[in-house]
Amino acid sequence: KGENFERKVRERAPAYFGRILRRCRVLSVEKLADILDDALDNGVIIEEEREEVLQSDVVITGVLRKTKEDVVMIVEVSLTVDRKDVERALRRGEIIGKVFRQKWIGAVIGKKATQGAEEDSKRLGVLLFEDGRLK
Repeated sequence: KGENFERKVRERAPAYFGRILRRCRVLSVEKLADILDDALDNGVIIEEEREEVLQSDVVITGVLRKTKEDVVMIVEVSLTVDRKDVERALRRGEIIGKVFRQKWIGAVIGKKATQGAEEDSKRLGVLLFEDGRLK
């Protein structure tokens, strides 16, 4: 079920994140790997950071509707979002921000979320989408 949900989020990213982003584009793992390899070669990140970001569920580029800024969003997908998912989104977002040298957003999406995930998402500034809606 989890893999199906992750695939659905990838395939329908504009439907899930379109209220926040215009020109919502999911980066393929291959394209992401190329970008990370270039960042590694240029000393922007280290190998462990490259590997960390490659484990991300979904990486999206787009334009923020409110501010018109280019942004990259890193999304962790889980049927039940917990604190670990929120922390992963934050950690991977910080790395991707260095790589893209632009504003980034960490996000988690699930069918439901634990109370701890809700608390941490607010405290850490990670967007939480529960059952397709921004909380």
